[in-house]
Amino acid sequence: MTQNGRKTLQGTGTEPAGLYPHGLVQPSGGLRFGLDALLLAAFTAQRLLAWPGQRDIFAVELGCGCGAALLGAALACPRVRGLGLEREVALTAAATENIVRLGLSARLAVRCLDVGDAVALRGLPGPDSLQNSANWSGPGGGALCGRADAVLANPPYDRAGRPSPDPLRERALRSADGQALEAFCRAAGLLLRHKGHFFCCYDARALGRLCRALHTAGLGLRLALPVRAHPADPALLVLAAAQKGAADDLRLEAPLTLHAGRGPVRATAPRPQEAAAGETGSGFFTAEAWRQHGTGATTAGADKKDFAGPEETAADMLGPHGGQGPDGKSPAGTEAGPQWTAAARRFCPWLDRKRDLG
Repeated sequence: MTQNGRKTLQGTGTEPAGLYPHGLVQPSGGLRFGLDALLLAAFTAQRLLAWPGQRDIFAVELGCGCGAALLGAALACPRVRGLGLEREVALTAAATENIVRLGLSARLAVRCLDVGDAVALRGLPGPDSLQNSANWSGPGGGALCGRADAVLANPPYDRAGRPSPDPLRERALRSADGQALEAFCRAAGLLLRHKGHFFCCYDARALGRLCRALHTAGLGLRLALPVRAHPADPALLVLAAAQKGAADDLRLEAPLTLHAGRGPVRATAPRPQEAAAGETGSGFFTAEAWRQHGTGATTAGADKKDFAGPEETAADMLGPHGGQGPDGKSPAGTEAGPQWTAAARRFCPWLDRKRDLG
């Protein structure tokens, strides 16, 4: 059923799309997908929805984990056919199950593969030979390399820190050689067709490193959207779009603010100016939701929660448990769940979905 324009779970009679994002299967332990994956999905989908022409769009997600970003992009954009690449067997199995659960088996597939292995990447079959891409009629033939329309990725940030006792989580946070970003950019450059697009979510504090890695891989940086938690905070994430074979021609967007203020969230109604404007995030990836956002309106709105302070990292604030408390559903000290700004809800309509779907 729908409720205020959103699909909701009702026992076992749930529309498959209603399982996204909080009904996704994830392995126990390990690094669980967080807000960064949802932001990457929304950032990618917004641009793919404006893709010219009528043919299907073939997208590849590098290090797809349980598939959160690729699944979101495919749900939002029906023209997307895609392939997720993931080196961890448990996560590959979870992503495969999520594709089936969301009814996307005809459009998406997953392969267990290390994106740093150039030989394995070159051995991937072309989109037109994959079952999920029977309607794809893009350029060239043969192997996948040099034929993908779009690649998306949320690479490990490789921050120094205390190692996680969980090996799966540790491998997701840090690569063995500290060069995950460079490996992901090289893989994107290998897979993309000429003028294909790379969409990436990364640590804003390492923006210089991201620029260098993109340039080395032959990817021209075209757009960057900083993401911050509060209006007075520095950006902790950056959503970047680059193009293969293009010159750097950066459009730096105004920051996307996720929530305003620093006090704890209270169970309150939307602020009057938001209610008057109808900015309650009622659409679930409707065309209207994307039209409202346009090219990136980023005005701030409602409160979310108070974070620990300057010591807190982007991974804590926006990563595996972004917006969640110990129960995995609501922020600590709240009953109503996170209250996102109107701009954040327009940018990523999934943020307003109920948190009890998992």
